[in-house]
Order: sequence, then structure tokens, then C-alpha cells
Amino acid sequence: MLLSDLISILSEEDEVIISKDGSEQLLEHLVKYEADGPFQHNYDEWKMRLRTVRFLLLRNLARVITSTSL
Repeated sequence: MLLSDLISILSEEDEVIISKDGSEQLLEHLVKYEADGPFQHNYDEWKMRLRTVRFLLLRNLARVITSTSL
């Protein structure tokens, strides 16, 4: 899955898109992916997309936790 696709999917307002376990696994994968990241001419853009995906995953995770604790 492309980072831009993941950003698009996770940008849905007020919806839990990915389970808690799925969010945690994707966050772990992003940490590894960022450490092994490409050294290309568009490195800054790539880093910004990773930050955006990480933020959206954390927001999704917060929604999952909030919705299950009510």
C-alpha cells in the first residue's frame, strides 16, 4: 500500500478505520521503514508523508481506545 493511499484512507473524519492491533503493527512497521528509508532527491517529502501517516495512525488509535472505553 502506498503512503498516499494510507493517508487518504485514514483521513476520514470521526471513523475508526483500523483496529488497535492493526494500528500498533503499522506504527511499528513505520518506525522500521523510516530507519531504512530511501535517500532520494524527494527525501523531505517522503519524511513528511511518514509523519502524516504516523499522526493519522495515532489519531485512529486514540479513537479506538476512546470508543472501547465508553
